[in-house]
Amino acid sequence: MKKNNMNNPTIFIVLLFLTLKPMMLNAASLSVIKENGEFNICAHKDALPFSNEKNSDGMHIELAKLMADELGVSLKTSWINLPRYAKYVNCDAYMGVSILPGEAGGEGFLKKTDPYAQIEILAITDSKRQIDTLDDFNGLRVATTSGSLIHMALLNQDTEIFVSYLTDEKILDAVMNGDVDVGIVSNSGWGWYKINHEKATAKFHSQSTQFINSMNAYTLGIGFRKADKATVTEANKILQKIKKRGDLVKLLDKYGLESVR
Repeated sequence: MKKNNMNNPTIFIVLLFLTLKPMMLNAASLSVIKENGEFNICAHKDALPFSNEKNSDGMHIELAKLMADELGVSLKTSWINLPRYAKYVNCDAYMGVSILPGEAGGEGFLKKTDPYAQIEILAITDSKRQIDTLDDFNGLRVATTSGSLIHMALLNQDTEIFVSYLTDEKILDAVMNGDVDVGIVSNSGWGWYKINHEKATAKFHSQSTQFINSMNAYTLGIGFRKADKATVTEANKILQKIKKRGDLVKLLDKYGLESVR
């Protein structure tokens, strides 16, 4: 039976980025959101530190609440497992979409704000071990996501690869327990894990994997579905406002995320 790895927040965001273009979506502009008195976001049901339906929390949920408060409307969260389900709940925005250089704003059906967070893929290992080149993986047991850029790169190395761990948390558990030597996870997964396992992570450190592929790092912003430029302009003003008063940094720190560098 094929395993579902959509509980991995990073995978969800990447799939969101890859699957949005072909979808025909209908959502409200800023004026309609204010007229309806409701800001409806799509969020993954189980993808902490970004979102979690059980407790209705996560970085994306709290950021959306700040946005809704500034707009003077209520917040509605439409919980989904896959981006394609957004058309059934008609949400206004995704609170975390990948933004590549030059993509902020945009002319298509998805209007993107300025980036507010940085995502990067890291190698987590014992603090005494350095991972600076592909050859440094030789002879090691490495847990990574199946089909990822790093997985493909490691196929040509003398490395034992484990792809059965389907989330950042499971990969990091394997590293902490000594089942693997290196875990490849997102900085968001590592940051959230450290918050919840402070003692266990004390003897481990992270290293960037950008020496393998520059696409291992990207930024996150808010993506508005079928919106107009005025919506993005207002959202950017709100992002700048909550950043200036310190709310954004506090929120990112709370969930172990990094602001844009």
